[in-house]
Amino acid sequence: KGKKAAGEAGTNYQRLAKQLGAKTVNYNNVSNDVYLKDVEAGKTDLIMNDYYLQKLALAAVPNNTLKIMPNMYFTTNEDGKGVGILMKKGNTKLQKQVDKALKELKKDGTLKKLSEKYYHADVTKQPHVHISKTFTIK
Repeated sequence: KGKKAAGEAGTNYQRLAKQLGAKTVNYNNVSNDVYLKDVEAGKTDLIMNDYYLQKLALAAVPNNTLKIMPNMYFTTNEDGKGVGILMKKGNTKLQKQVDKALKELKKDGTLKKLSEKYYHADVTKQPHVHISKTFTIK
């Protein structure tokens, strides 16, 4: 409450930050390093975003003094069961090909290896975390 949350306008993360009492500072089409530099410079206080995206963003900005807060996990009611891949609506042939390829990559361990290489964690499995509060984004 009372903090300035950096992010892109209209995202679930900015809506949740506002609902929790933060003043949202919205950016239009900027890269993550811009958000990070503004937090580090004190222009904003925090960024609510995807854990793995933030992990990559921090790694891409060398010598920063920022960190991801430990033991703070959340997902929004609109996140669903994961991420999506954009393709032309109705292209069921491509959708089936992508689904099949992802299933095979998961089965043979390739997705796990890639996630451990880039995220230093197995993102093919749900993390075991305790959620102490739930919010519905309005």
